[in-house]
Parts: sequence; C-alpha cells; structure tokens
Amino acid sequence: MANVMKKITIGNPLAFFGLWSELDEYNSLKTDRELVAFFHRMLTKFSDRPLVCNFLYVMLSFSADHNVQSLPESL
Repeated sequence: MANVMKKITIGNPLAFFGLWSELDEYNSLKTDRELVAFFHRMLTKFSDRPLVCNFLYVMLSFSADHNVQSLPESL
C-alpha cells in the first residue's frame, strides 16, 4: 500500500519545543503505520503538556489532510 500521509519537512513544531530526539525519530519514519504509531506514542508521552499535544494534533491534521481535534478536557 502506498503512503498517503504527509510529513512536515520545514518548520516542524517539534523543534520549537526542543524535542530533538523526537524530531530525529519523526524524520526517520518511512510508512504511514510508523507515523500513526509515532503520534500515538507522543500524545501519550506528552499528555501533561497541553500545548505540545495541541501541536501534535495540528501535525496529525496536516499529515492526514483532515481536521483532527483533541477531545475536550472535561471528558
């Protein structure tokens, strides 16, 4: 199956947060399955950092070419 998700190549928000090892991992991903697993791990890992999570959702929306929004915190 062909990869359909896009990756950010310029101005990746991970760099703005100083997440250099995560950025290196992101840049090494080759398949859609790896990309989805990466987002899942990162959203779990940074669940205590809402701004990072919001940017991860924006990255995921860009990659999937579909608006993906996080659930409200009240749920």
